[in-house]
Amino acid sequence: MTEHDVVEADPRPDTDARDDVREDGPGPDAAEPSEEQKTSGEAGPAADTGSFEGEDGLLEGPDAVSDDERDLSADARARRRDELRQRVAGFDASTYIGAVHVHDGRLVRFGGSTGPDQGTPAVGQVSAHQLRALTDSYVSAPVDVHLTHALVTERLVFLNGREYGGRSTSATVALSRWSDLAGTDGGGPRVSILAPDGEFASLTVRLRAGTGHLVDATGEDWSHTLTQAELDGVRSVLDREKSALVVLVDTPVPAPAVTRYLVHHRPPEPERIHHGALESRLADSKAERVLAAVGDHPHLRSWTAEMSTPAEAVALAECLADWWHAGGEGEAPILEHRHRLMCAWARRLLWAAHTSHSPTHQAYVLATAVLDGHAVSTVVRAAERLDRGFRRIEGADGERGREVFDSFLHRIRHVSVEVGDRTAEGTSPRAVARLRHPRLAGALLDVLWSEFDATRDAFVSWLLDLCSDQDARVRISAAQALGRLAGLDLPEIKRRVVVPLAKEVRGRDHQAVSWVLEKAYKDGVREGEVRALLRSWSRSGLWSQVAVALRAYATEIGRERPDEALKGIHEAVLRARARTHRARRGRRPDDGTGGARTRDAGASTGPAARSTRALAKRNAPLAVLAAAALAEIYTGGTDVDRRAVIEELLGLLRLPGETPKEVPETFVRVAAVPSGADTPDARGPTGEPLDRGHDLLDRLAHGVLGPTPTASVAALWATALVDPDLAGAAWERLTRWDESAPVSGPARDLVEDLLSHLGAIRALSARVHLYLAFRDHRGGPGRARGADRTKECT
Repeated sequence: MTEHDVVEADPRPDTDARDDVREDGPGPDAAEPSEEQKTSGEAGPAADTGSFEGEDGLLEGPDAVSDDERDLSADARARRRDELRQRVAGFDASTYIGAVHVHDGRLVRFGGSTGPDQGTPAVGQVSAHQLRALTDSYVSAPVDVHLTHALVTERLVFLNGREYGGRSTSATVALSRWSDLAGTDGGGPRVSILAPDGEFASLTVRLRAGTGHLVDATGEDWSHTLTQAELDGVRSVLDREKSALVVLVDTPVPAPAVTRYLVHHRPPEPERIHHGALESRLADSKAERVLAAVGDHPHLRSWTAEMSTPAEAVALAECLADWWHAGGEGEAPILEHRHRLMCAWARRLLWAAHTSHSPTHQAYVLATAVLDGHAVSTVVRAAERLDRGFRRIEGADGERGREVFDSFLHRIRHVSVEVGDRTAEGTSPRAVARLRHPRLAGALLDVLWSEFDATRDAFVSWLLDLCSDQDARVRISAAQALGRLAGLDLPEIKRRVVVPLAKEVRGRDHQAVSWVLEKAYKDGVREGEVRALLRSWSRSGLWSQVAVALRAYATEIGRERPDEALKGIHEAVLRARARTHRARRGRRPDDGTGGARTRDAGASTGPAARSTRALAKRNAPLAVLAAAALAEIYTGGTDVDRRAVIEELLGLLRLPGETPKEVPETFVRVAAVPSGADTPDARGPTGEPLDRGHDLLDRLAHGVLGPTPTASVAALWATALVDPDLAGAAWERLTRWDESAPVSGPARDLVEDLLSHLGAIRALSARVHLYLAFRDHRGGPGRARGADRTKECT
């Protein structure tokens, strides 16, 4: 079936910028790929030698293209739409990428004036000036009264709360107030910061008379194993020296003996802290003006909306004050400052607090970063696998180094475990691990790759393992983590991940590569390199690289670069067609005949026939991938892009010989795109999809895509209706077009014209007339149930 059966005139222009791809492939002067190109995977057009020796079956088999990629149902479209939403949510466009050190001459204090990057004041005596400034800017917290009362009555307090939650600030202010109430000698409050060195009992030799002490025991093992005797010993020294001690801990299950001295910290709302900190650094009127100016800057707005801790609220206030004093122009310094804070947090999480926690703690931290928002069971399973990989680096003895029944996921407090409501079916709700701050994930990856180089091999191997997971959501998260690393070090990720996976057979591997490249492209730091690689692979002689390029053009890359994607798809389709044409003619590029037909080329069992059948099997997966890419460009593009897709199909339809499989594959997908494609499909009372109208039908009927002869549209329909693999889906979609078109109007006129043209085609005439008879019998145009008619007509 060709367009010439039903179309008198060519609706496309006579000249086509993409006709520079000859059907016979590259000319005799085509250069051989260099060694560098071969090792990097950028073989380019020269790699297409026309022979493909040693690659038989490379894209054959059930794994080359998944059933879901072939599936044209509404449920499959919904699943692909969910995958797209997850990928889009993971993009970090215009954010700062790369690890930044906090000790490179520009000290960043995470927690503002309360101390350096870990949020606790520096070890030693806190000056009176610092205490006054801290007390004046302090925003009261619900814990204040209880904390002060505990200091007066017990002298020893364990303040339990999560890191960067304002614990140290509340404790320092409370100790300052206790010192005033205690009337210590020396003319004013005295607060001293102690390092958590040694065991808890060793603190007694460092306690000073009449002084409030603060020690941050976050991550220290002794905070979980304290005995009553140890507590009594420290308490007796505090009574004798008339001193007080606040111990900062971060544990959901402290030692039982600590319960008497335990106070749970709950910070005030970050917005209150942010506003108060900004007012303390600027006059009231200026603070209001700064807050109003934030609305004009999207990245400032996002930081304000996403701040989750008191430390971050203070840091943002300091950053805004400096930004305002500098003129309030541009956002780049703020982006960098914010990322520096995230890297400081990430660095602290990745440092081993104790040898028994390494590398299990880090494995859980990284698993939560990569699998943010996934089920707890998925995160735990992945963390255990990463832990095993890290242990092969740290020690050969294989000892776990921790208690088996320790719950690391609940000990790392930068993660919250959310449990949903019980479902209507009565099944148990799913527990989900979620980062308290979503931007921490990128900082963790940046710091790990840039500063902990010994972990690279194990971490990349772990991510590659996740890219083969049965759960598509896990595969997407792993691929996007690799894409983030590609933004940092594309040559290395290309060598370890992109090129090797692009040579594999499985479509799942190719899909992972396309998502890695999509992430690197969308984050904005590797856009040009990704585009160049895809241009090269769309012309490659390796079928697997062509498959990767087509899958990548079906992502956001194709939606944002439709011209490049269409050119790459066109090239891939024509090259596949040229190879089949050469095989059918029995041509051998290196046999010295100049491409003359061999003696047994026409025999059904000869080498040419076998080569043709093998190439047809290879072309089938590529046709599905090219169709998916064209359909995505149509769905996400402008009217100009949609017109270009339809023109591409008509152009392929006019090629001599068999109609390329890409034409019906693409058209059935495009014909199914609903009006308002970004809105989920409507559903009936039993879950069946309901039509809201069809995008292509509406645009053709109202001339949005320009003048397109009905005969040309009928020719596209005909290719799908006579295709044995697509006929069922095509007839169902045609009846839905008929059903959704109003009884009168442009859409109805177009549908009736289409049916008239299709009825004039000999191969379809009987079925079309039978369909019309059923339609008239059951109520006329747009009234009968299309699903019943489809079954009876096909």
